[in-house]
Amino acid sequence: RKAYELAKPVLQTRANEGCVRICHGDLHLGNIFTGAIGPVLFDAIEFNEAFSHIDILYDLAFLLMDVDYRVGKRPATVLMNRYLDHSGNPTGVCVVPFLMSVRAAIRAHVSASAAAKHADPAAAEQLRRHACQYLAVASDCLRDVTPRLIAVGGLSGSGKSRMARVVASALDTVPGARVVRSDTVRKRLAGVPFDERLPADSYTPAASAQIYAACLDEARQILKSGYPVVLDAVFAKSAERSSAETLAAGTGVPFDGLWLEAPMSVMRERVEERRHNASDANAAVIEVQSGYDLGNIQWTRVDSSGKKEQTESLAFACLGLERGVE
Repeated sequence: RKAYELAKPVLQTRANEGCVRICHGDLHLGNIFTGAIGPVLFDAIEFNEAFSHIDILYDLAFLLMDVDYRVGKRPATVLMNRYLDHSGNPTGVCVVPFLMSVRAAIRAHVSASAAAKHADPAAAEQLRRHACQYLAVASDCLRDVTPRLIAVGGLSGSGKSRMARVVASALDTVPGARVVRSDTVRKRLAGVPFDERLPADSYTPAASAQIYAACLDEARQILKSGYPVVLDAVFAKSAERSSAETLAAGTGVPFDGLWLEAPMSVMRERVEERRHNASDANAAVIEVQSGYDLGNIQWTRVDSSGKKEQTESLAFACLGLERGVE
């Protein structure tokens, strides 16, 4: 009841903004086919507008819940952030856990009802177990969320974007923190696909300042709603790092800054291996960044030159997080 009362005004605002649409209505993994042409959704609800004319996030919440339950939290975190990267609308991310809880409770009800009617005792028992598991998921989604801001910086190829995703999924909220990545914000505002390369004038100091401001503005909105955020950007300038710290102080949330670093040869190799990435960095960019005056970096430095698992362990220790098993 408490979660509903907190979510109600947010959902009403989203309804007023046009976020209630004709949706799939039953968007769990069992209604998605994956083949040569990519994912295909089927068996959408067409018989009841109360089930299909819903908030977009409520539709997405069913898939998020099912991915989290069946596949793992990290893929669910990635899925949520991919959607938010494309939509550009941070309003409502704070109610996603509540919406996931509702979806899990519905699945629990469906499983329990089916168990009560099933003639096969073994099948009925399995359905009852599913019902109990879904109820546990519903309860888990309603845990109190603690807003905090974590900024992950570093030169291109240092591994900061991957670290941001991993950290986001490790925070104690379902389905994970919002990752605000400068690369995707830049592409979204430019109106181009994330893997399309932008011209050089998109990376002037003035243009970069606008992107950082947009990232901070989105983070501010989400933090004020009570949801955690992970910022993912280079943060090469002292002023850029200070702006993230100031944002946390202004919204009254804890702040942690990580600075990932690795030898230039390692970072160069990484960017050259990238495919279908929102980042436009290449070997030439690495050479330019090698001459940056980074100033006094007061964030926690993390050596990211080793194996991914080693880097994660170092970063998690700095942030007081535990590594989950995916």
